[in-house]
Amino acid sequence: MQLILQKDIIRLSTSPFSSLFFLVKKRDGTWRFCVDYSTLNVVTVKDHFPIPTIDELLDELGGTCWFSKLNLLQGYHQILMNDDDVYKTILQTHHGRYEFRVMSFGLSYAPSSFQATMNNIFKPYLCQFIFVFFDDILIYNHTLEEHCIYLEVILGTFGRQFLLEAI
Repeated sequence: MQLILQKDIIRLSTSPFSSLFFLVKKRDGTWRFCVDYSTLNVVTVKDHFPIPTIDELLDELGGTCWFSKLNLLQGYHQILMNDDDVYKTILQTHHGRYEFRVMSFGLSYAPSSFQATMNNIFKPYLCQFIFVFFDDILIYNHTLEEHCIYLEVILGTFGRQFLLEAI
């Protein structure tokens, strides 16, 4: 809890909302922090941004032979919550009540909102040499020379779009 508080992912709260949290053990033995937003999700207006399918990905890859995959570490935590919604993301612990300043896993709109944000950032390159599936980015090209150029383009886009703090 202290680590995500220090990283400014959460902050103390006095909101009347409340959700419980729990830890889920991952395959690698580490733990994933989860919040049960089932009650909040029932009354949340759903975002209907289309999620890409594996068929779309396979159609785009025909004839390419150079691939790089980028995985955004804690991608949801790179997107700030709307200030008007922060008070709804409360998690109750024995140390106090906290609210998320960034998008939290478990919120019903988080996957489609994240996908929409990523598609917006990489819009000029989608279906040309990049495929975005949530926090996974696949860069694909026909030649090594092309691939190196487009890797630079994507990494440069990260530099322009994301203001990341050192974690």
